[in-house]
Amino acid sequence: MKIYIDETKPLFFSSDLHYNHANIIRYANRPFKNVDEMNEELIKRWNSKVSKESTVIFNGDFCFGNAKIFYECYDRLNGNIIFVTGNHDKNIPKEIRKNDVVEFSYRDKYFFCSHYAHRVWNLSHHGSIHLYGHSHGSLEDDINSLSMDVGIDCHKNLEPFSFEEVLEFMSKKTFKPIDHHGKE
Repeated sequence: MKIYIDETKPLFFSSDLHYNHANIIRYANRPFKNVDEMNEELIKRWNSKVSKESTVIFNGDFCFGNAKIFYECYDRLNGNIIFVTGNHDKNIPKEIRKNDVVEFSYRDKYFFCSHYAHRVWNLSHHGSIHLYGHSHGSLEDDINSLSMDVGIDCHKNLEPFSFEEVLEFMSKKTFKPIDHHGKE
């Protein structure tokens, strides 16, 4: 789905918070004793970076549990959050709009955001940036692909990535289209 993002507001990207998911502490080697400590610390880190007027594209897997648990975390987070559906987002309340994919322009860059990594995506051969989650940093980065895992386990401080951090990451890549469109 194509969406509009206000370019006057700061933009952030994140994925795979897994609030209220005790096993993720072990699976992703997170430095927390228990789920309550993890939830509180992730909310604190998010809010120390994301302002109330910011926009956040969240690429899936927000929390485990029911609507009550969802709102216990969601209501405490700064920013206008745009949700991309992850495989663990079945319990996000119906009144929260979710998208399978979002596409948008922001400050002369085109973005394609989904929960899952893609080898090619809309306008990839024109240099669009693909941001995804799901993998918790387990996929090897492709230096020739303008793609990036924005899950919090990929950020050294377990926090959302800023637009500027994404651009810095992309500046180290050598873009080469891999499908037939690269020959056009």
